[in-house]
Formats: sequence, C-alpha cells, structure tokens
Amino acid sequence: YARPNPLGRAYIVPNARIVPDTTEGDIAAIEQMRQTSFDPAQTVILHTDDMPDVQALGTGTATITHYEDTRVEITAKSDDGGYLVLSDAYFPGWQATIDAEAVPIIRANSLFKAIMLPPGEHDVVFEFVPSWLWALPFGAICWVISLLLALIFLWTSANPVEPASGSVNTR
Repeated sequence: YARPNPLGRAYIVPNARIVPDTTEGDIAAIEQMRQTSFDPAQTVILHTDDMPDVQALGTGTATITHYEDTRVEITAKSDDGGYLVLSDAYFPGWQATIDAEAVPIIRANSLFKAIMLPPGEHDVVFEFVPSWLWALPFGAICWVISLLLALIFLWTSANPVEPASGSVNTR
C-alpha cells in the first residue's frame, strides 16, 4: 500500500476548521475528515473553544531539524503564516515556542498538535515538560530533611545527656 502525496511529520496548512474540544467535537472532526472533499494538506481541524476564526493564511515548509521522544525542533517558513501541524500524539504536558516565545498548542485532527505560525522563517520547538516535574525538588528536600531528623533522633537516643556530677539537688 502506498499513500499518494503523503504529508510529512510536520507541515503547514493555510485553513482551519474549528470544533469544540469535547466528545461531540471529536465526532464532528472525524465526520469532516471522512468526507472525500477534506484535504489535510489544505485544512486542519482544531479542537478549541477560544480560537479566532482566521482563514486563508498560507502554506510553507516545515523541516524537522532535531527529533527526540520529548523534544522536536522544526525550522518553519511561510510567507503568509499558517497552521503548523506536528503529526505526533497530542498529550497534556507538551509546550511549544516560536523563536523562544511560548505559544499555545492546539489539538488538531483529533490526534495531533498544531500551532498558529506567523509569517516568516521561525525556529519552533515542541518540548514535553510534565506538570509533576516541579514536585521532584520538593520531594528531594523533604527526603533530606527527614533523613537529617532521623539521624539526629538516633544520635540523641544513643547518647543520652547525663546530669553533670557537680549538680545541686534542689529539694
């Protein structure tokens, strides 16, 4: 089986259709993608409730320059701007930047990630930063404090303080 005109892992499209980021929106997106008139090289379906309806931007080129499981670097160029689609699974915890400026990631075509790309040539980075990552330093600090308290307790219980020999009995 050969796919005619396959899209790359990252590509830019000029048009977007907006559906709600709900189960009903997922159903609507799948119905739209199943239509024979749907062309994923021209249109992306964005799952969002707060996206401006910007249409007819432009196409361009998107080249993946570095790819890891938790980081994807892309050089993207578009004369008129567009929607950069990354055909990797959408999952919370991913962050995107365009020229080191944070931009929101939108779920696209039910499964993928997309961002709005302004006109020009840009360095785009998608990076996975789990939301629980902040807890690691906190947990390490708590562990060290607990260890120190346990050592102090063990040391003081092994070496009890005895009264001085010249102490005065105050009865």
